[in-house]
Amino acid sequence: MRGRLIGLLLVVLLPGTAAAQMRVAFDGIALGQTVKAISAELRGKGFRQVGKAQTEDMLFYGQCRKVFFLGEFHGEPTCVALTESRKTGAVFRMDVQLRKFINSEEALEQLNVIIAEEVGRYPHFSRGNESPATMADMVEMVEARGHLTKYLVRQEAVCLLYYFEDAGEKTYIGNTSYQVCETLLDGEHIIDIRYYDARSGRAAE
Repeated sequence: MRGRLIGLLLVVLLPGTAAAQMRVAFDGIALGQTVKAISAELRGKGFRQVGKAQTEDMLFYGQCRKVFFLGEFHGEPTCVALTESRKTGAVFRMDVQLRKFINSEEALEQLNVIIAEEVGRYPHFSRGNESPATMADMVEMVEARGHLTKYLVRQEAVCLLYYFEDAGEKTYIGNTSYQVCETLLDGEHIIDIRYYDARSGRAAE
């Protein structure tokens, strides 16, 4: 089953065409901006802020602020988490989870649509690891009242894309990790997407 799911996922990965957007983006919202700016764009798409937390990236970004939103994306209930570095003032990561899918096939069908829409925004891309982890992964999702819950999940399909401005892959834009997962607690199937913008600046650099 997992192999068949991965095979279906890769059908949409056709060569990207030139695009003006040189930032990693979710639904047209570019990372690299402040939390305030991205929050305004999310609210314009019907999302509402439901919580926030403090965290730390030990390698590059130092103390960080996370802000959580709930809304809909492609008609599905969706959680969004922004991660902003305190030192750089820029959002360098965005986590998006689409929830409440009946099974893996339904989630994968929707994910194929999302990847097909997003990959064409970037001039060039390469694929990374596409093997589901053998060990359980952890996903954080916020609930309606702002309560943050950590779920153990089993990966069922994975696709990792690296984006570049040039065919020689010298100018790195960022990456996106796409996953179809099943929560071990209640068997809910979700789409977990993690956007990373390499141009947001690292506090350690």
